[in-house]
Amino acid sequence: MKKNILIILSIIVIFMIAIFVYLVNPYDAQYKAHDLERKALKAYFDGNTDEYLKNLDNPTTIKYHFAQNLVLANEYALIGKYDDAQRVIESFKKHVDYSACIKHKPAERAICRIDAMFLSATPPQINYDKNFQLAKLYYQKGDYDKSLEYNSKAKKKYSCFDATLYARAGMMDQAEESLKLCEKSQEFNKNKKSLYTAQGVLFIEQKKYNEAINEFNKYLDSTKCGKGKFQKCRGNNEVYIYMAEALVKTGKNNEAKKYYEKVLKTEPQNIKAKNGLQLLKK
Repeated sequence: MKKNILIILSIIVIFMIAIFVYLVNPYDAQYKAHDLERKALKAYFDGNTDEYLKNLDNPTTIKYHFAQNLVLANEYALIGKYDDAQRVIESFKKHVDYSACIKHKPAERAICRIDAMFLSATPPQINYDKNFQLAKLYYQKGDYDKSLEYNSKAKKKYSCFDATLYARAGMMDQAEESLKLCEKSQEFNKNKKSLYTAQGVLFIEQKKYNEAINEFNKYLDSTKCGKGKFQKCRGNNEVYIYMAEALVKTGKNNEAKKYYEKVLKTEPQNIKAKNGLQLLKK
């Protein structure tokens, strides 16, 4: 009897040790991904895009780390690798992300992971709508029919994005209606960047290019970078490209060139800026 008890206790002890080793193991997939993400970040600041994408594009990151997943998909889209961007978006699976536990010592790491996996009463909510992300991707690609298809399946509607999409797709009545909703959603937001962008795109499609330029200037005036400063601000790049498009339509090619060059200062491989400059050279 005692022998059987000892055997059972031994099995329990071994099992508990195995669980502890698993919980503190710094070499599992998420921790490996965490190290690759740190290398990716260094490569990003070193300006090494290929190394950045290589380190960030690993199975664990694209499946379980939604923030990095979005960043990676966006980076692929910016350089024109739309198939890779779609692959990354569709790979995501909601999962407990415990890579932050790596900063703790072994015992604390075990507690951190137990809390993340089993005890947390309010785990972080991951709002990741694949359909909406794919709608944005196809918008970037210029395939507005496909973007409309995915946008119709999205869990939540974003009126400012809807306005730009409808405008690009030539659906002006829907664009105007969405723009009104966009304006209402921005009423209590002092920084109305999304509204300025949507209104500017709508003006471009209506061939009101000077009005579009005015809206984009409102956007740039509302940012820290400002409309006339050549600071590193990737957040303005989408509007820089819209601005260049409107300027080209008014025959101001030299000014448009400056905005494309602004984009390439922070995103050297941005496919739209590169193509825009190439067209201006012809």
